[in-house]
Amino acid sequence: MTYRFLALFFLLCISLYSDTLQQTYPYTNSVIYSTDLSEGCSKRFEVLRIPEEKTSFRINAHVIAKTFELNGCSVDTGKIRFVNFVKQNGVDLSPLRSQVSALFSTSYPT
Repeated sequence: MTYRFLALFFLLCISLYSDTLQQTYPYTNSVIYSTDLSEGCSKRFEVLRIPEEKTSFRINAHVIAKTFELNGCSVDTGKIRFVNFVKQNGVDLSPLRSQVSALFSTSYPT
C-alpha cells in the first residue's frame, strides 16, 4: 500500500514540476526555441523551424515533448495531440473589427 502511495506521490510531483503545452502558440520568428514554449526549462535550444511561407503550422505534441526530453527538460503534453503555431502579423486589426461590428449592428439590429 505504501509503495502505491509513493508511486502516486512521485507521479504527482513530476506532473507539477513539468510545464504543460498549450494547444495554440502565436509566433513571429520562424525558429521556435524552448523558452518560447516552456518557462521551466533553463536551457535554450531550437525546437523546430517553421517554413517561411507558412502562416500556420501543426505538429504532434509528442514530437515536441520528445525534443524536450532529449535536451534534458520535461514538458507535459496534457490532453492535446497537436500543437498549432499561428503567425502573428504586425498589423493591428482590432479598430477595423470594431468598426465593422458597429456598422453591422446598426444596419442589422436583429
